[in-house]
Amino acid sequence: MQIEMNVVTAGVVVVMMLAVARGYWHLIAIERGSWGYYMVRGVLLVAFAAVMRSGYWDFAQFLFGEKWWAVRTALGGQRFSTVFNIPMIFAAYYFLCSRWVLIPEEERHRWHWWNAWMHPRGLCLRLRAKPFK
Repeated sequence: MQIEMNVVTAGVVVVMMLAVARGYWHLIAIERGSWGYYMVRGVLLVAFAAVMRSGYWDFAQFLFGEKWWAVRTALGGQRFSTVFNIPMIFAAYYFLCSRWVLIPEEERHRWHWWNAWMHPRGLCLRLRAKPFK
């Protein structure tokens, strides 16, 4: 039996993303409302979704072999990707909330989580952005 490169690279993804999750897990208790609170949750959700997606699309296909199409069909086919997309939606929400918290407090009332990515306004972001401390 020959192992395909997608299975090998999926193994690397799983190991590395589990290391990321383990590395950030102790930060889960960060104060609610801080930028780190949202960032850590986003990172953990991305790691979770990556591990699950690799497990489904690469490892399961390898392990089930010829039976893969029957298993895939039983699980809803391509629609099963919804299971992986939902944590990514929540991760993006957390990342955007984290970005919103990083907006200076005196400006924050004019911004929301869904448009915080546009802060600061203007085409030349480098010239206007202040270094993060």
